[in-house]
Amino acid sequence: MLRRRGERRGELPQGRCHRVGDRQGRSHHGPPRGRDDGARTGKDPGEHYRAIEADLGPSYYTRIDAPASAEQKARLELLSPDAVPEQALAGDAITAKLTRAGGNQAPIQGLKIATSNGWFAARPSGTGNIIKIYAESFRSAAHLGAFVREAHALVNRAIGSGA
Repeated sequence: MLRRRGERRGELPQGRCHRVGDRQGRSHHGPPRGRDDGARTGKDPGEHYRAIEADLGPSYYTRIDAPASAEQKARLELLSPDAVPEQALAGDAITAKLTRAGGNQAPIQGLKIATSNGWFAARPSGTGNIIKIYAESFRSAAHLGAFVREAHALVNRAIGSGA
């Protein structure tokens, strides 16, 4: 199977996400990869995804790698939601600032910020001097671009980076 440069097996091309979130922040996962859901429904998994997307609208996803020192990565890993004074991101009010998982309250070793029209999560890389920023917009590719730029700046301020 041919893949784009940097794309790994099991991943969708950058710019699209395998799940769609509705405007209340709930996520609707498509059928599990590698399993023929057609055995139960008679539909291809892609048909299920297109139906969800038709109902809720498309989502736009990306991941960026931002350079960071070991000290900055350590600060991100131990960050508190109180370290983020911002109340809005890409023109939308911030609805959640998370550093712990919702279910078991385990540390997520990073930061997740949610708005009504998107979210981002920033985590230090375990293998390099980078911070990985994952982001999804429920509005448009242009909104995703603004969201990622502001998310990167927010993270830099929170960990004390001048970059």
